[in-house]
Amino acid sequence: IDMTGQTAVLKKGTASVSEEGRRMARRASEVSGVGLGEGVYVWTTGPSYETPAEIRFFHSIGGDLVGMSTMPEIMWARERGMRVYPFSCATNWASGISLQPLTHEEVNETAQKVKHDLTHYILTLCQLIGD
Repeated sequence: IDMTGQTAVLKKGTASVSEEGRRMARRASEVSGVGLGEGVYVWTTGPSYETPAEIRFFHSIGGDLVGMSTMPEIMWARERGMRVYPFSCATNWASGISLQPLTHEEVNETAQKVKHDLTHYILTLCQLIGD
């Protein structure tokens, strides 16, 4: 879900992800043993955390994960004719979801905790693409 207003000016298909990309992402998850969920990504401009009201709104329109960088990366690659194998790493609970206050330290801590699994997943995905 584009909350930036930018997809209205994109070339047709640059924001989409192929079924092949989804299939390969799922397969890499199975082979690597690294969990992968699927859902609706809400693209925001950032660079700030969303408010609890925004999170409630995003959920009400079908959003499952909120982020700033995945969609621009997909669009950049697609505009250049590249195949896309998408994934995002959720590094924090959204504002109003957790009882703990949202901090940037939480984001950094989570990124450190998952970096080895994420690296394993990416290497597995690259191996599968190369086969």
